[in-house]
Amino acid sequence: MSDEKTAVILLIGTELTEGKVQDRHGRFLAGELTALGVLVNEMRIIPDSGTVKEIIHGYHGQVDLILITGGLGPTADDITREMVAGALMLDLEYQEEVWEDLLRRYPGGLSESNRVQAYIPKGFTLLPNRFGTAPGFAGGDHPLIVALPGPPSELHGVFQEEAFPLLKRKFFGPVENTLVCTSLVYPEARIEEVLQSIASGKVTWGTRAEPFRIVITLRGGSQKERMDTFRRLEEILGPIFLREGEFDPVKHLVEVLKAKDLTIVTVESCTGGYFGKVLTDIPGASEIFWGGIICYSRQSKMKVLGVSRETLEIAGPVSCETALEMSRGGLALSEADLSLGITGIAGPSGGAKELPVGTVWIAAVSAGGGSVTRKLNLGSTRQGVRKRAVVAGILLIEELIRDERLDNCGY
Repeated sequence: MSDEKTAVILLIGTELTEGKVQDRHGRFLAGELTALGVLVNEMRIIPDSGTVKEIIHGYHGQVDLILITGGLGPTADDITREMVAGALMLDLEYQEEVWEDLLRRYPGGLSESNRVQAYIPKGFTLLPNRFGTAPGFAGGDHPLIVALPGPPSELHGVFQEEAFPLLKRKFFGPVENTLVCTSLVYPEARIEEVLQSIASGKVTWGTRAEPFRIVITLRGGSQKERMDTFRRLEEILGPIFLREGEFDPVKHLVEVLKAKDLTIVTVESCTGGYFGKVLTDIPGASEIFWGGIICYSRQSKMKVLGVSRETLEIAGPVSCETALEMSRGGLALSEADLSLGITGIAGPSGGAKELPVGTVWIAAVSAGGGSVTRKLNLGSTRQGVRKRAVVAGILLIEELIRDERLDNCGY
């Protein structure tokens, strides 16, 4: 038998099989397992029914891992725990600490039906869920069975905090012969295109798309070959947009601002408050985030931020000048040390030959008078433009902090 580990992913939910909800988990989990060096043999979407039990029997001894999502809620059709226990002829064991933790976190907000979520197959390892009410669990031997909650935020959180370390440590062992790096702003298709153009030797790769980054895992070959591939990728994308290791740009910004005791105000047009939203998703952001201002219309830019009518008529609402005046207006209205202004065309309509959809101007200014501006084309989908604008703004703030610059609208 090959040393390569194999897996099957089971996505449970009648809402998936009936087409009411689109699967959002398969690609994420497949990318994570690929990064571990695990070959995903199959991915199946199955309804909330007893078929899980038969499927587990069918894969016994055939794969190393069965990864299950969904069916761990408190309702009558959430039967994953029962099916896994039944397949292995195990009893369900009550975990008092799980129920006590739920009562602490949701005082007065739970019904007795939630108690079922404190049961896991006997002998299995509990995977705590601080993102919701249903913990996951892992156990069994050839295959190892890992069950995770279905809601996206819970699945991602429990997998990254609990399941991934468990798989790496207890089952798959250390992942050798890999180099992990993170690409920012560029879409996944562009990363794939570049990697194909520079591929050489025995180095292969896998990519994992997340909201604000693409995590790239270079595998195989020698350490020098992997580093050479990384360097060639860095030359093409630029060192600003490629970081070695798992780099989270939003957390990084919060950490940098905390370390330097700086605060920021955001002034947003096309991103509609998205920048402020992702900042406040990070615990402790109140230490660095003064607040956010959303000025979408020309009138609000003039009335609230003081952008001049002349600037809007001559330079246009999507311009270096407008982005700078927006950012300076935010600084004047706040007590922050830094201000970030974003204006652009998120689409799908509104573009022109000179300013196509995806055009975004971003300006970062400091209370000391320094400023940096950028004009970028960030793609054609509305959500993609907004997400990449957030990351581009983070990189611009990073640059301003590193080296305050004079105005440069032609940059």
